[in-house]
Amino acid sequence: MALKSPETSGPAQPFGWHALDSASVLDKLGSDGQRGLSAIQVRRRLRRYGANLPAALHAEQALAWHNLNAPLLILPVAVGLGLILAHDWAGGVILLILPLLNLSIHLVLAQRCEKQRRRICRRLLTDSPVVRDGEPNTVDPAQLVPGDLLVANSGTRIWADARLIEAEDLRVDETSLGGRSSVEKNTAPIAMEIDWPKQSSMIWCGAVITAGRGRAVVVATGPGTRWSRTLPSQTQAEARPGWLLGA
Repeated sequence: MALKSPETSGPAQPFGWHALDSASVLDKLGSDGQRGLSAIQVRRRLRRYGANLPAALHAEQALAWHNLNAPLLILPVAVGLGLILAHDWAGGVILLILPLLNLSIHLVLAQRCEKQRRRICRRLLTDSPVVRDGEPNTVDPAQLVPGDLLVANSGTRIWADARLIEAEDLRVDETSLGGRSSVEKNTAPIAMEIDWPKQSSMIWCGAVITAGRGRAVVVATGPGTRWSRTLPSQTQAEARPGWLLGA
């Protein structure tokens, strides 16, 4: 199964990375298992994929068109205009004020949600240790791209889906993804049909390294991560604090 280079294709799609050996993964992602990506590659891929933010941390549009089309907004306006045309000015004005009140409440709530999102970002989006141009570094998780070489040490929270290429007594907490609190990881490829909780060669966005050390190459970022793909969109707002706080 062929996969185009990330620099010429769209965002990385779900793929059987767990079933490939480390060398094949690095080759398909155009990365180096010792030096990681170059600065030029990172810039190109950032333009291609955009910022690496899980769905729950994306800024949302405070006032969207679907809100303006809501029946609670349209019906009072229609009835209010009808009353004004019938020369019932008092009733018409009152009904026209109701949509404005609704919009004001919506904007206040949206601003509160945005402040909470930014507070969570500042609190939990800790720098990610990576290797780029052969040098160890730490970067803003939003700057991670497919092909980046992650350094996984005890206590590190992973902010992208990644395929392990080195692992030494590595254990991971996956409770934030609905998994177990202590999962042993290794680099060996496994059968394609194995479900994600048993894909021992993968570490997922949101997981925390609890023991050991290793290196992994990023295979998916932002909305392309497993967590972002599987979280129902209608429950994202309610699920944010629980996922981010590891509840």
